[in-house]
Order: sequence, then structure tokens, then C-alpha cells
Amino acid sequence: MKLITATRGAWFAGLLLLAQPVLAAEVAYTLEPGHTETRFNWTHLGFSHPGAGFDDITGSLRWNAADLRKSSVTVDIAVASIHTHVPLLDKILLSHKYFDAVRYPKITFVSTRVESTRQANHFRVVGNLTVHGITKPVVLDVTRNQTGSYPMFNIPAMGFDASTHFKRSDFGLGEGVPYVSDEIRVRITTEALEAESLAKAKPAMDAMAAKAAQEAQSEQP
Repeated sequence: MKLITATRGAWFAGLLLLAQPVLAAEVAYTLEPGHTETRFNWTHLGFSHPGAGFDDITGSLRWNAADLRKSSVTVDIAVASIHTHVPLLDKILLSHKYFDAVRYPKITFVSTRVESTRQANHFRVVGNLTVHGITKPVVLDVTRNQTGSYPMFNIPAMGFDASTHFKRSDFGLGEGVPYVSDEIRVRITTEALEAESLAKAKPAMDAMAAKAAQEAQSEQP
């Protein structure tokens, strides 16, 4: 009888364990450079709001669905990849008067805390932004746009938009204030692909990109 009772108890305990929700472990993602964009805007003499972006952005995301607070993100931006659509302005911004790109070639962001909000798929990401050799805390307001499988390659993916603002003079970039606004507004959009699956699919993705580039080149007049 004791054996039967013990067996039933073990069987019941096993059912309880199976009934518990399975919490996914922390998952590593890579920010997909071709679909990651960071743009910043300023006010010029009160008349217009020009902007610029960067073409070389890399980063990684560690997503913990069970405990969002344990999630984190890091981003590296090559300052020399700045693009304002005005060649002279590109040179000015890269000079010692502003970014001093030779001395400070990278902009980095490293999160220190991720917070959920009352709105579904909306988060606050607190972290350290380093620009021009100076590190200051900033807060990103983040929206998760979608979670799903990346078409064609069946890679788990997530997409995000984010925004923040700060004073450029806090980073030693106060040249031209107040004629050019001190406040900078930043908007970010990115697609994050699960790192392990991305690594496996990368040869096929690179081949597809090379083929597309070749076809585009052949259609040039």
C-alpha cells in the first residue's frame, strides 16, 4: 500500500511539474545592420529641423522573457559613417569642432536597466551613452513592434522603435549653440534576429544579398 501511495504521489507531482509554464531562458539576438537606423535632429536658427544618420551600426540584445529586468542591449556606432546628405556638413561634424572622429571614432550605448510600463510592448531602457569620450545616462522610450519568425530563413525575430533626447553640450558638443539647438532628438528603429539561427542562415543571406547587388548593378544604365 505504501508503495502504491508513493507511486501515485510521484505521478501526481510529475503532472504538477508538467503543468507549470515553461519559462524561456535568456535569448541572444543580433541587431540586423541592414534594418537598423539611428537618426538625430536639431533646430537650425528656429527655421528648420535638419537631421543626420549613421550607416554603420552594430549591436546585440539579450532578451529575458521571464524577467524583463535581466534583459540588456549594447550598441556601437561608427562616427565616420555619419550621413547628413550635405557633404560639407559631414566634414564639419567629423572635425575637431564637433565629433572629432579621429580621436573618438565610436558612439556606444550600454543599457543598465530595462523597465516595463503599463502599456503592453512599451518599455523604458536606461543606459549609458558615450559620445565624444563623455559618458552620460539617457533613457530610451521603446516600443516592441512585432515578435515572430523572419520570412524566408525562419529566424526568430523582434522589431523595435525607440526615441530619446538630450543636450549635445553635455557631451562637449556645444559649438554653435544657441543658433543650432542644444537639444538633440534621436529616433531609432531596428530588427533583432536570434543570434544562433542568424549565424546558421548567414551564408544563405549573404548569397541572396550578393545576387541582389549583382542584379541591381546589371540594370544600371
